[in-house]
Amino acid sequence: MVNSRNMLKSFAGFSIVPIASGLITIFVIPIVSHVFPEDEYGKINLFYSMGTLLMTVCMLGLDSSQIRYYFEPPSGLTKGSVRSIAMIVGVGIDLVLVLLTVFVFPNEVSNYLFGESNVPLIVCMGIFVAALVVFRVVNTDARMEGKVGRYNSQAILQNVITKISFVAIGLLWTTCYGASIVAMTLLMALVSLWFLYKQRGIFSFEGACATLSNVRVLFAFGIPMMATSFVLNLNGMVGKIALSGAGLYAAVGVFAIATTLSNVFTIIPTAFTTYWSPFMYAHYETDKDTIRRVHDLVMWGSAGLVALILCFQNLLFMVVGGGYAACQAYFMLVMTNPIQALICETTSYGIVLKEKPIYNVISSSLGVIISAIVTINLIESLGVLAAALGVAASSVVIGVLRTVIGQRYYKSISSPLKTMITSGLILIACGVNGLICSSLSLELIAGVTLFVIVTILYRSEVVGFFRSLIGR
Repeated sequence: MVNSRNMLKSFAGFSIVPIASGLITIFVIPIVSHVFPEDEYGKINLFYSMGTLLMTVCMLGLDSSQIRYYFEPPSGLTKGSVRSIAMIVGVGIDLVLVLLTVFVFPNEVSNYLFGESNVPLIVCMGIFVAALVVFRVVNTDARMEGKVGRYNSQAILQNVITKISFVAIGLLWTTCYGASIVAMTLLMALVSLWFLYKQRGIFSFEGACATLSNVRVLFAFGIPMMATSFVLNLNGMVGKIALSGAGLYAAVGVFAIATTLSNVFTIIPTAFTTYWSPFMYAHYETDKDTIRRVHDLVMWGSAGLVALILCFQNLLFMVVGGGYAACQAYFMLVMTNPIQALICETTSYGIVLKEKPIYNVISSSLGVIISAIVTINLIESLGVLAAALGVAASSVVIGVLRTVIGQRYYKSISSPLKTMITSGLILIACGVNGLICSSLSLELIAGVTLFVIVTILYRSEVVGFFRSLIGR
């Protein structure tokens, strides 16, 4: 059985990046909300979000294959060759997409993203995506090697560039979205080239014999994983896409702030996810009891996180200015997406372990369809709230389907009843927040009640965890 203190130590090492990201976000939000007009920030955020989504497409899931086959590459391949293939494919597809867009339908794409024709920013998008591909491959290598220092430095720098560079431009020069996008793109390109040069030794075909057969293994696993990641990322973007399609860039900005605020509270979930994937692949056969205990602790921690937000959200919104503050009524609905993703990390791994990623694709696709239906049908009457409701509805669908199918292949839930009760309480808390967020007393009552209930439900698991930490 894995020692709890050793697990916590490893987990803490991967917590540095999300903690730094959260602190950066807390620093940036007041400046953005007081300096940037909603429509300008909406276009900047849409550029970043679309770049992340395109990076997922360009990689064709080979970043997931890099993780899955890191310890046991397909016959004839090596770690270096898998990294090299992932890099070549990612940058190559990005180049093809950029050329296709620039020479075939540049005005349509730029008008959709920015509300005007701006071909140079389409080129910026291509450069930005290529830089994200480089970061993805080198960060994955550092993560799988357990090189926490290298992983942290690279990931923190990426966060600084994508979250602070455009703010500096806004403070020192102009809040025009174009200037911010160019600054973000140039910095990402320069830093990615530097890391690529520094770590050029990890890319090599030496000792490998790439064939159609073994490369097909990478794509057979990776493409369905890419489809899953794509629709999961798309799930969080459906609202932005619908709002930008209607020309409501100011609404995109407000919704983006809601998303950003919800991500502040994913510090622990993000660190856990980063640590958990290598752990699962290494221990899923040998330490099932620990995996089940971790699921219970994740359920307790997720509910505790929601309770904490209920109690102290007004402190956070004291720094949010202008029209952006309106998102307080629904930002916890947006939080249901990262929360379900965290919970599914401990419930749906059976799908991946049994190499049945098509089920993730189907589940996530259904969730995105639900999100689109809810958002499009309600956007005229509810505006930005429709996008938040779409996120919440899709999160429920995706979470339930991935959990049910995952448990069929790998049992990681010791008490399904506890999991269902806790999930229901989390959803209720996120839903009623919009009704009680104007009353501090109601927020405190709801938050404390939620925490007490889930602590009673998981009292033996929580006590056992803390006892193991102190060596009793």
